[in-house]
Amino acid sequence: MYKPKNKWIITFEGSSDCTGKTTLINEFNKVTNYSHLLRDRGTLSTRAYARKFGREIEDDFQQIESFINSYPYHLLVYLTASKEDVKKRQSIKNDGYDANDYDIDKSLFDKCLATSKYKKIIKLNSSEMTINEEIEKILDDIQFYELADDIKKEINNYIERKKYAR
Repeated sequence: MYKPKNKWIITFEGSSDCTGKTTLINEFNKVTNYSHLLRDRGTLSTRAYARKFGREIEDDFQQIESFINSYPYHLLVYLTASKEDVKKRQSIKNDGYDANDYDIDKSLFDKCLATSKYKKIIKLNSSEMTINEEIEKILDDIQFYELADDIKKEINNYIERKKYAR
């Protein structure tokens, strides 16, 4: 299992309640020994629920997303689950979420994700993957992003050396 070289800020968003965010966060923390900052929901939730409930919010969330995205080690994990699984999970959790809102919520979250400023995004479906597969996918993607960042740094160093070699 890959051990990230950098400290990451990982925001977990879900297309509705009961997609597995909190469970994944708890298990990811255990596997990584609590070495990253994990956020349970963020700007996508704020934007989606504001639209759902007719609340006026400014477009400054796009600026906030741009700012968060400027940190090179930020990742957005977007979780979905089947409507059937959400209903089952909600019947167990029983905290008042109306699973009949699933389609509306998923549509709102998908629209907000499509217009977000985030660049490093992983989409996971907790109805199709085990928790271990989800963690492995996150760590694989982090490894890819860190490798890409190392390559970018090497290219920039090479270009700088060539400028002064003339």
